[in-house]
Parts: sequence; C-alpha cells; structure tokens
Amino acid sequence: MRQGEILALEWRHINWLDHTCYLPDTKNGTARIVPLSVRAEEALQRQQTRGCTLQRATGKDGKVWKYTNDGMRASYNKALKRAGIVGLTFHDLRHEATSRFCEKAIPMVTVQAITGHKSTQMLKRYTHISGKTLVYAVRGS
Repeated sequence: MRQGEILALEWRHINWLDHTCYLPDTKNGTARIVPLSVRAEEALQRQQTRGCTLQRATGKDGKVWKYTNDGMRASYNKALKRAGIVGLTFHDLRHEATSRFCEKAIPMVTVQAITGHKSTQMLKRYTHISGKTLVYAVRGS
C-alpha cells in the first residue's frame, strides 16, 4: 500500500474474516481491496489492542494509525537509522514488494490488483526481478 493509503486506513475497512482491507480512496481514484499478509494482520491486531481503550472511551472506530505524514516519515527514518540502512525510501518498499510478488510467479493481473496499478505498463515500471531469479528461470536451479 502507498503511505497515504496506510495512514488513511480506518478500522471499519478491515475485514478480519476475509483477511483484507478496503481502500475507498486511492491515488489513482479507484477503490480496491488489499489482501493482508499474516505479518500485516498481526501488526494491525497489535495496533488494535493498543487503541482498544480509546475506542471504548470514545465509541468511535476511527483511523488505524494516528500518524501524520511528517510523523510517519520521522518514525521511518529513525527505524532506518537504527537498522543502519541508508538511502531506502518508504516508496522503495512498494517497488520491492511488487518485485517479490512477481518473483513468486503470481500472475501479473493478480499483482496489479494487489498493488493497485492501473496499467501493466506502470506495474512493469515497479518490477525489478533479481539476477538470481532470472538465472533460475533460465537454468532451473
């Protein structure tokens, strides 16, 4: 998901039974359903536990994350510094995820639906297959 989509996510748009979240307002103007990985769902559950008291007190569902864009950027940069990672933007993570989906041989149409790219041309722009995967495709090992 894009940073803005993550920050705008509301509890009412998470479907725990289907392991998905609904994005009614995306960058390209098309609503979409995003499947949640096990790790993403676990992170959401931890966040829900943290916010449970506030939700009960206010009676509101509200946003999943209380960060602003600047707050998110600051937390992300702090985590990068702690990990000793230089030059990795938040948006780079979207490129990485798209590439790994393609390397898993997930059909391009499915990857496009997951990532929310309007065209396969834009999807291709985000996909960077590793040399190891290319060698495996040719040599089978």
